[in-house]
Formats: sequence, C-alpha cells, structure tokens
Amino acid sequence: MATHAAESLPPSPSAEIDASDLLREAIAANEAGDPARGAALAGRVLSRTLRMVGAEALHVRATLCQAHAQLALGQADTALAVLQRLSRKLPPEQEVPLHLALGRTHAARGDANTALAHWSRALDAALAQGGIDACAEACIGIGALYLAHGNADYAFRYHDLAVELASEETLQVRAHVGLGAALIALDQPDMARAALAVAQRRLVLPGHRPWQAQIQFHLGTLAADDAVRAGAHFQSALALHSDTGNLAGQAATLLALGRLAERQGDVDAAEHHLLRAAALSGGLPVAQLVVDVQQALSEHYEARGDDVRATRHYIEFHALYERLHRADRRAATVSGRRLEAIEMRLRLLTSEIELSQLREETDAGRARMAQLEQAAYRDGLTGMLNRRALDEHLPQLLAAAESRQQPLSVLLIDFDHFKQVNDLHSHAVGDAVLREAAQLFSLGRAECDLLLRYGGEEFCLVLPGAGQSGAIRVAEQLRTRIADHDWEQVSPELEVTLSIGVAEYQAADNSEILLSRADLALYLAKRSGRDRVAVEPAQ
Repeated sequence: MATHAAESLPPSPSAEIDASDLLREAIAANEAGDPARGAALAGRVLSRTLRMVGAEALHVRATLCQAHAQLALGQADTALAVLQRLSRKLPPEQEVPLHLALGRTHAARGDANTALAHWSRALDAALAQGGIDACAEACIGIGALYLAHGNADYAFRYHDLAVELASEETLQVRAHVGLGAALIALDQPDMARAALAVAQRRLVLPGHRPWQAQIQFHLGTLAADDAVRAGAHFQSALALHSDTGNLAGQAATLLALGRLAERQGDVDAAEHHLLRAAALSGGLPVAQLVVDVQQALSEHYEARGDDVRATRHYIEFHALYERLHRADRRAATVSGRRLEAIEMRLRLLTSEIELSQLREETDAGRARMAQLEQAAYRDGLTGMLNRRALDEHLPQLLAAAESRQQPLSVLLIDFDHFKQVNDLHSHAVGDAVLREAAQLFSLGRAECDLLLRYGGEEFCLVLPGAGQSGAIRVAEQLRTRIADHDWEQVSPELEVTLSIGVAEYQAADNSEILLSRADLALYLAKRSGRDRVAVEPAQ
C-alpha cells in the first residue's frame, strides 16, 4: 500500500528538473550528430518519467527524441513502432510533433505517400494552433521529398517558404540547406552558394554535424570543375557522415566520390568508391540511391569494357527503376489528389502568413521568386527547356495522346564518348558542342514537339502524333545531321556522333515508364556500337 501511495504522488520539483535537463542534453546530442548518446539519454528520461504523475508531456517529448535518434541511427522500423505506440495515447494538442516525426520516419522508409499524408495532417493542425515553426518543418520535409523525386522546382518553393516561416535557428539552417540543394538542381550555382553560406553562418555552434555534412556535400557538388576542392568537400562530408553513423549519407557521398574519380580517369578509385556505396546502400530503404549506384556501376564497367558486369548492373538498375516507378493508375491518381490537397493547404498557409507577417515583402523579393521560377524551366547553357519542363508537360502530353487515341514517341539522345571531347578538347569545347547541337536539333521542329536538355550530354525529344516508324526517321535525321556537321570549326579534328533510343507510348505507360523504356533503347544503341538509333526490343 505504501508503495502504491508513493507512485501516485506528483514528482518532486528536483526530479522533474533533472529529467528536463537530461532531455535537453538528449535533444542537443541529436542536433550535434550523436544519436547514440541522444537515444541513451532519452531512454533515461523515459525511465524516470514512466511513473511520474503529471509528467506526461515530458514523457511524450522524450519518446519523440528517442525516435528521432533511432531514425538517425538507421533504425526506421524501430522508430516507427515507438511512434505508433505513442499515437494510441497522445492527446490531440500534441499531434503536430507526432505527425512531423511520422512524416520523417515514413520518408526514411521510402513510403512517400504516407509521409506526405502525415506532413499534410501536421500542416492542418499547426495552422489551427498557430504553430508557424511546425508549418516550416513540414514544408522542409515536403521540399526534401520533392527533391528526392526529381522535382526541384517544387522543392525550391517549399524550402523558400520554410525560410520565410521559420524562426528557430535550427529550422533556418535546415531550410537554407534544402534551398541550396534545390538551387543546385535548378542549375543556379551562385544562388545555391549564397543559401549554403547563410546556413554556415547560422551554424554558430561547433556541433550540428549532420548539417555540416550536408553543406560539405553540396559544396563538393558545386565545385565539380575543381576536382581537388570537390574531393576535399566530399571527404569532409564522408568523415562527418561516418562519425554520425549516417549510412545513406555515406553511400551518397561515396557515389559522388566515385563519379569524381571517374571524371579524373582514376578507374580503380572509382570502382572502390562505387562498390563501397553499393555495399552500404543495398540494405537501405532509399531506393533512388540504390538505383543511382547501380547505374553508376553499369556505366563504370561499360567504360572499362567489362560487358558482363556492365550488363549485370544495368539489369539491376533497370529492374529496380521499373519497380520504383511502375505504379497502377489508381495509385497514381490517389497520390496526385493527395499532392493537390497539400498544395491547396500550403497556398492557404502562404496567404495567411503573407497577410499577418509578410506585409513588408519587397518588390525585389518578388522579382527574385519570379526569376527563379523562370530559371526552373530553362537550361543555363543552351537556353533550352530542361528536365523540370519535361516533368511538368509530359504527363499532359500522354493524357492528350490517350484521350485522342493518337501515337506519341520519345527520343533520348546521348553524345558518344562525350567525356573524350571534354578531355581532349577542353570543357569549353564541350559546352560549345552542346550549344551548337541544340540549335541543330531545333531545325525543322514542329510547334507541338517538346525538345529539351535532359541532363549532362543527354537531350530529349517528345513527338506527339508520331509512331515508332516516324520517330525512327526523325532520329536518323538528327543522327546524320550531327555526324555530317563541320565540327572542325569548333575545334580541329573534332568528331561528334549520337546514339538515340526510341520508345513509343503504350497504354500502360506513365512518364517514368516511357522514359525508362527510351533509356533502355538508348543503352542498346550504345551496346551495339554507338552512332546509331535503337528501339526497345518487343516485350
């Protein structure tokens, strides 16, 4: 009886203060990139508050802190189980941090739809409660998800909104790091450096290693033309990710180091880094990272003439890519509706914040947004439309083709041995080739055709109304036009040829599947000797 009475008493002030101090240490450890210590300290808080009457809020915060640490340690399933148990007994007023945590956890597990659903619910609840920082955190999560799925335009918009909303210093750092990453993808290096510089200035404490690692990684990407500086940034990022136990971060950085070594011609170092990246990423739920690693290994072994391993990794890449992107129409529709709902909520949020807090926004700020939105759809080197324009317009073109029962074909165009053009003639010559080829591609194009720079030395041409035979004729015209062009006016002894993959739209295709089929055809063109057009073999 005495024991039962003691358990019913409220905690002593000193006991609750001790638990609160421990929790602050745990949160600080997580932010500094020491999740093992964060998890241990949070566990001690949970033990102390388990039987404390009136310490429920402290217990909830400790549980969220523990789940955050487990997520950083790569234990996403464990973190999810902890959060699901918490959700069954959580009061409504504490649901915002829970949904934010569940969004992060499902995103780490590769479940984008469920992550979006939780961030959407967090936005709803935060708007109702006036939690502007929570809205900023949800925007950061949604922006990161968009970036991971290749939509840098929307990633920029949400991170830019998070910058405007966030008042906490850590959120400002996260928002600026995400903004920098989106601007890199938008081919806006100067603006990306400016955003990352703001993040670095705001990292006033020596800790926060996870964000330091991300900044170093992005700086390495921006220094692509300076191999020594890029390598130093990537090595710094790798060391920080290793210290914090971030396996996905290590794998992504090793992939970047492998690609850097490949560009420098150090094939042994490239293979070493890429195989380490494959070993680390193989057991992770980050499917896109695994796809990228397998593609890089396929390209590496192809360049070395190792056809067996090149084909093996390409098959793994292509199979995983298909699994990653082949969804039935109903699932795609549900996802689209969910995204539209989130867009509406974010627009409402923007309106509310602008009315209450952003009345002082300047014309210069609006001009900056308009400039970046325009830049999102244009390639800086050639002036052509870019991959983001394709992501936006191709689904509409496919829907129109299906509703009108008209054919549509896609050409993926890649320059043969373009690395040799850069190595033997200079990167300036390589850029000149891309600019001149873009003009040659544009000659005689119909108004309805969609021509764009797909990325690197790859271009894409969408031909509404063209079946496979018509698309092959267009591809052959482009191939011969480039092969017959007088490239010596650009650089002596310069020769340029193309490999082109052709895929015709089929009823079950979405954008990703159609582009994947065109990519497979391009791969076959290269495997067959280059300077040719190929179509995907009949299934």
